[in-house]
Amino acid sequence: MNSIPQASAEQPLLVLKPKFIFSLFLLSLIAKEAFFAIWATMFLGIMGVFVMTFINVAFHLSFPLWLPALVAFLVAIIGVPIISYILSAQNYKNTEYRFYTNRLEYMDGFINLQMKSLEYQNITSVSIRKGFFQRMYNVGSLVLITPAVTMLSNTNLGSLAGAIVLVNIEDPEKIYQYIQDILSKGKQS
Repeated sequence: MNSIPQASAEQPLLVLKPKFIFSLFLLSLIAKEAFFAIWATMFLGIMGVFVMTFINVAFHLSFPLWLPALVAFLVAIIGVPIISYILSAQNYKNTEYRFYTNRLEYMDGFINLQMKSLEYQNITSVSIRKGFFQRMYNVGSLVLITPAVTMLSNTNLGSLAGAIVLVNIEDPEKIYQYIQDILSKGKQS
């Protein structure tokens, strides 16, 4: 008979959840939103001219040719941010980092919920990043480096593939020191 493995009865030493800050979300969305709104308006507006011309001729109607561009713009300006907000907020809600005596277990995602585990012996270093706006809210990102990390650029840990990044953690300096202590004890055992 197949049995599903049960979660460890061991209690975590530390449980962290990222803090969702709406204003930081909006700041991260501005550049992407501006690009998408312009692209959607131009692309769908041009395509819409052909579609509206066909509809007007085929059905003897007189819809304005600019209507698809307006609809695309409104969807890009209103619909996309709302959907992005819902997905981001849910992803933050589902993200959790649990530090045990010998490993880190973390869960993230919204549509595809993932649970991963990492032994402390596989963490080579921990660093802390605090952007300008993160400092305003006393949050920061803790970056856990593993041997699998690939440096994509030489910019201040800005682009690491394979690193575990704990984003928008409250009181990051205190948590950083606590994680350092947990890791040193976990690697000794």
